[in-house]
Amino acid sequence: MMSSGPISPYHFMFNVLIVFGLVWIFSELIFRYGARLAMQIYNDDTAKLEEAIGSDVPETPAAAKRRLRAERRQQIEQSLPIGYNILWYGVGGLWLLAGILQAQPMMFTHSFVSGVLGSAANVQIPALLSWQHGLMEFWSKDPVKCNIDSLTIQLFIGALLLVYRKNPWIGPTALGASIIWGTLVWAFGEGFGNTFANGASFIMQGTPGGVLMYVLAAVLLMLPKRWWIEGYIRTIGLWMLISLWVLGVLWQIAPVNGYWSAAEWRSALTSELQMSQPHWVASGIDSFMSVVTAHPVLVNAIASALMLAVAVLLYFQRTRHVAVVVSLVFLFFAWWMGQDFGVLGGLGTDVNLAPLVALFMLSFVEFGKSRRRQRVSRLSHQQA
Repeated sequence: MMSSGPISPYHFMFNVLIVFGLVWIFSELIFRYGARLAMQIYNDDTAKLEEAIGSDVPETPAAAKRRLRAERRQQIEQSLPIGYNILWYGVGGLWLLAGILQAQPMMFTHSFVSGVLGSAANVQIPALLSWQHGLMEFWSKDPVKCNIDSLTIQLFIGALLLVYRKNPWIGPTALGASIIWGTLVWAFGEGFGNTFANGASFIMQGTPGGVLMYVLAAVLLMLPKRWWIEGYIRTIGLWMLISLWVLGVLWQIAPVNGYWSAAEWRSALTSELQMSQPHWVASGIDSFMSVVTAHPVLVNAIASALMLAVAVLLYFQRTRHVAVVVSLVFLFFAWWMGQDFGVLGGLGTDVNLAPLVALFMLSFVEFGKSRRRQRVSRLSHQQA
């Protein structure tokens, strides 16, 4: 048993998850059967009223308003681009995975404080450094309870997003929680993704941080659905992606970050190899380190050119599908060689940046096309 509590962390977590599951099932049953019962009562009363005074009962203004509202919601759902659903369910699934990763054994020990929060403190901005140290001290007092609280929040956000996408209240509430919690994790768990420190790199450090993409996704999903249907959000998403790829180039070529020499590459890759991981993962990273330490300038130039190429291909409409293919291949190798798949080593709290960028690419490029033209064509046909 750990000194932080009278029971083991796994026993405590198991009890918490049982309570979580029971509350979830109970709430779901109440919501679904309560709504079904209310609808049944309403239908029975309506049928009795129609039978009593005849079938030609004029529709009341309230009933007409409810019917029109339901029809409008259905039309909006049918008009939403596929990218909206990809982004929504992708973020929900990744939050759920983050909660599961938070349940790894090392997360319940002081290794999380030194390995994750301590690493974030090394790249934290001076204005928040005292807060970072305060969080580390608070977490060290009871790492089991703090970790269980953290994983419960992430499991709740992920589960609510996956189950209640169409609910007009619960879905947006889960998005708001994603923004608030994601911002805190980005600031104090990732140290702003190494954005404001030397060594920033889209490839090696996952700059500007994978959790930032959770926040940006939630912000975009909270914007009016009409903007999604008319293509405005797709335009915003494309410019966000172009800016991110260009920033990746700038971080990679900046002399202060050191990626034109072998030392920075060797330091980052060596730290990855020291983590516990499958042999084939470590073998690939070791082979890459041999190449990059022998030819750092060439490798850095090729990586920077590929990122710039993706940004340029995204700018032109006819080449955006090519950008998707090139970016997915590049992101896979960056996720493997540079980010060590994000979850390895026992202290990986999220999948890192590469999968989030891939999710955005699929949401706004491959499947994120607006249906505005189809809607305009349909309306013109009806008017004719």
